[in-house]
Amino acid sequence: MERDSGTAVLHPGAEGRERGAGLLRPGPALEIRLLRHAATAATRLGRYQGVTDEPLDAEGAEDACRRAGALEPVEALWSSPLLRCRQTAALLYPDRTPTLLDGLRELDFGHWEGHTWDEVGDPAVYDLWLAEDPSARFPGGETLGAFRRRTDAALNEIAEQCRKHGIKTAAVVTHGGVLMALLSGHARPHRGYFDWHCPPCGGYSARLDPVTLTLDRVEALPW
Repeated sequence: MERDSGTAVLHPGAEGRERGAGLLRPGPALEIRLLRHAATAATRLGRYQGVTDEPLDAEGAEDACRRAGALEPVEALWSSPLLRCRQTAALLYPDRTPTLLDGLRELDFGHWEGHTWDEVGDPAVYDLWLAEDPSARFPGGETLGAFRRRTDAALNEIAEQCRKHGIKTAAVVTHGGVLMALLSGHARPHRGYFDWHCPPCGGYSARLDPVTLTLDRVEALPW
């Protein structure tokens, strides 16, 4: 069964924003950092992790500790509920308690999780994924379309909370796939899904318009 939240999203992506471009007015800008969790043992072995709940390994935790000093404080922090993200958030922002948002979970790779490409790779599925086909589904997992809808809903929730509480600076600790989905859907100028890949404990700074959900001034973190 497809894991689709069914959540109605105010601005579900590029197509929706373009259709409503004449109706939406930009809101006050929000400075946001979009961060990938630090490395786990599976990361280093090239295994699909997805929604499997693995902890950081020792090197990953050390990496996050080293990078924490380079980050400026933020007013609010959100995280995927998966352990590797919660641990990274605690190390990068020890003075902030993250709000856990289920929509920030990684793409569900289904039966591929815990395995490498050489063990389970299916070229037909992989080609659909590379083509960014919304119907691409990993066996026993979710479709790329469902994944995009729930990550868009998560970004919308973050934007709404920032608007409601007057938050001007925020950080999000999530997964590589989530970053690729959000940035390929909302960043300007546009780049493809796989163009936004970043290493463990890497990420981007950006300015988010909380009304249109457009991300601009996107820059890779300098570390």
